[in-house]
Amino acid sequence: MKTFKYSTLFILIPVLSLIGFQSCSTFTYKTYEEQKDTEDPEPNYGLTLNPDFQEYTSYMFIGNRVENFGTYFNTFFNAKENYEEAYEDYETRVLSTYSERLDSIYATPNLSQEAKDKFNKSIEKASKVIQYHKSSAFMDQAVLLIGKCYFYLGDYVKAERKFSEFVSKLSKSPFIDEALLFLARTQLRLGTDERALATLNSLIQNPKDKHIVAEAYQSLGEYYINKKDYNSSIKNYKKSIEFSDDNEFKAQMQFLIASVTARQNPGMGAAEFMKVLSYNTSYELEYLARFNHVKNLILSGRFTGVLKLLDEMRVDYKENTESLSDIDYLAAKYYEQKKDYKKAVKSYKEVIINYPKTVASSDASYSIANYYENSAGDYLTAFKYYKFSNEENINGGNAGITNKKIAVFKRYFELRSIIADKEINTQYDTVFLRELKPEFKESEENKGEIKNKGKGEEGPGGKPGGIRAEFNFLSDSSKTTSLEDSLKLKAENIAKAKFELAELFIYDIAKPDSAEKYLVQAYEESENYDFKSNVLFALAVLYKNNGNAAKYEEILRTIVEKYSLSPVANECRKLLNLPLVIESNESSEDSIFSFAENKFVNREYGEALGGFMEICSNYPSSQYYVKSNYAAGWIYENVFQKPDSAVFFYTKVIEGDPSSVFFNIVVDKLSEYQNSLNPKSDSLTDSNKIITPEEIKIPEEEKLKDNTKIEGEDNGLPNKNLDIKKEEDDGGEIPLKK
Repeated sequence: MKTFKYSTLFILIPVLSLIGFQSCSTFTYKTYEEQKDTEDPEPNYGLTLNPDFQEYTSYMFIGNRVENFGTYFNTFFNAKENYEEAYEDYETRVLSTYSERLDSIYATPNLSQEAKDKFNKSIEKASKVIQYHKSSAFMDQAVLLIGKCYFYLGDYVKAERKFSEFVSKLSKSPFIDEALLFLARTQLRLGTDERALATLNSLIQNPKDKHIVAEAYQSLGEYYINKKDYNSSIKNYKKSIEFSDDNEFKAQMQFLIASVTARQNPGMGAAEFMKVLSYNTSYELEYLARFNHVKNLILSGRFTGVLKLLDEMRVDYKENTESLSDIDYLAAKYYEQKKDYKKAVKSYKEVIINYPKTVASSDASYSIANYYENSAGDYLTAFKYYKFSNEENINGGNAGITNKKIAVFKRYFELRSIIADKEINTQYDTVFLRELKPEFKESEENKGEIKNKGKGEEGPGGKPGGIRAEFNFLSDSSKTTSLEDSLKLKAENIAKAKFELAELFIYDIAKPDSAEKYLVQAYEESENYDFKSNVLFALAVLYKNNGNAAKYEEILRTIVEKYSLSPVANECRKLLNLPLVIESNESSEDSIFSFAENKFVNREYGEALGGFMEICSNYPSSQYYVKSNYAAGWIYENVFQKPDSAVFFYTKVIEGDPSSVFFNIVVDKLSEYQNSLNPKSDSLTDSNKIITPEEIKIPEEEKLKDNTKIEGEDNGLPNKNLDIKKEEDDGGEIPLKK
């Protein structure tokens, strides 16, 4: 028997002298004093952790011997058993995740509910050791076990607290190095890298246990993966193999080496996965190594013998449905990599049909969606398969990307529906469901619903959802006004939808050509001053990102010249190294009307119209609202010769202010228009009470000067034979040059 050290001997001697031989056989020596005012007294940890003390008391006192025996088999053994069973699930999931996504090295694996329950059961059992058996030999192991359970559950805050408690109170435990190792691992997860790395290097430099050193190197390997320093990661994993005597641990480290290598070079990774089989591996690790060996052969384009290897794996793992689904998925990937898309899609569909609701089925659906999006350019079919992938299994290898794709294409088809003026049906149709779900039976109710869903009613002219405005002012002026308002609002909504669609193409779908097309259309179809300037700015950024510096600068200058009062104008000046314009204290409506007024005086009618219409659209309570409507109507009537559009704005004048000086003018003009309107008529009849453009002013008493006299002017109206820039048919501003 070992010599009993410290002062324990003279603690025990008086105790022994006070008890009889019989009582000695059942006495339990405790390393803490029970106190009335303390429910949970702390033991003397130094004494509890002393192996000589535990050996002596177990020999001398049946009570201590029984407590250690009962604590182990009734409590600690159960805690440890639950932990080990849960850890097996953790280990398998972590290794399979590493081979798919190295960036998830510090992510908590998606454990099975059974594994989570067992980790929590282990915590419960180990806690009882600490609470009721403070003097037992398993006190320190129980604390360590609780910390490890929290660590593998991903509760790093509680784990750090437990490991720190171990280090501060149980430093004399033989398990102190393991506690330090796990404390460092936990700190790496929590981002306190400096302290963690110091601890790991200390464990390596002062080796007491080779296995602890090997695991310290493993932790450094994980750290460097997280930092994307893959070469340093591989070096540390190789060191962990060098220091370990555990063949299964070595196999795991070799698997991690292969996973990192494959990320950089699939061909070399395939060879590294084969090295895993040279060690004693578990059933799960052997399968993962073989699977990833074949997978990386495919990814590296080394197709010879792959189908034979897949057939061999089907035979070896025929009893495991999950493995078979993955192998069949890999076979489909083989055809895809060979660019035999027809056979690949067919094989992916077979995986979905044969292994419904599995991870492989989800991944197969994702692969089909990816093909339709990026190879076939069929976004509707792609969207359906992305949705189906998410519905099959939320644990698919591409779940994060799939969720994002679903959101992108959902919005894409919402915008396309706005633009097309009818809802685009994105639901699964009969053909889709029959192909993927053999058990699907089409009911009569389903048949009608699927057949008719998404079909919009056709408007005049045979265009779906199309509406042709027909003016009949005097017979139903309110209806005409409402219709014009509706058309104008719809046009602006379509322009905004095209702008947002362009953003989707830029940031989410990566189709810059499509983005350019929709930005140009949004600009041409809107009459909103600020919106048009924002669209141009987005277009400029697109050209810059595509390396077209000339176009980029041209658009910026266009914004400065044509939209000098827009919110982005100064930003454009800054980018062009032009002097900034200090914003005045005048309101936005003042600035816009002043801008439009100046353009009108200079006979730049296209830009003037844009300013007046900005006020008409966005400032209904403005003092310039009636004037702007009159000015817009005048331009449409006399410059662009669009009587229908002129009627729209003149009607707004009547509705805006019946006491306005413009009221009688437009009422007479509208009456004349109604009386003289016939198929050959193309203009409004002039009124003797016409207000000239020079009377559109701020303030009211000031007269605008137009020093340029034009021969043939009559009643203050510009000559219609002036050489002006002709507008597009929709009456908007001159479109951006393509």
